[in-house]
Amino acid sequence: MIIIDKPCLPAAHTIADPSLFARSSNTRLYYLKPGVFWEPAFRGHDGFYMPVYCFLVSRGNRNVLFDLGSHIHFDYIGDPSRFPPATELIIGPGVKAAAWPGYPINPDGSVLDSAAAGRSVRKI
Repeated sequence: MIIIDKPCLPAAHTIADPSLFARSSNTRLYYLKPGVFWEPAFRGHDGFYMPVYCFLVSRGNRNVLFDLGSHIHFDYIGDPSRFPPATELIIGPGVKAAAWPGYPINPDGSVLDSAAAGRSVRKI
């Protein structure tokens, strides 16, 4: 992981302290097929490279972590239940309808019900 300390983000001395973590600057994405983005398909181009960024924005003892381009995905969703109950789970449109109820209530669920248990879930 590449950590960029105080990147080219606007100074925010009175609002927040932004940090940028570049998880990878050259990630090969095979699951995002180029045909989703352009046509005709190019033979031999079965994926493409793109950066993956993660932002940590802090003010005092309050933090928010934002994973640019984050989306629901069964194989790397993380485990929100490991965070304190005061940590809000922020989701995008359609996630609640697509993901809940989760496992074990829904045996085919792609998330665990414990991910949202005892915490505020807010859609943005």
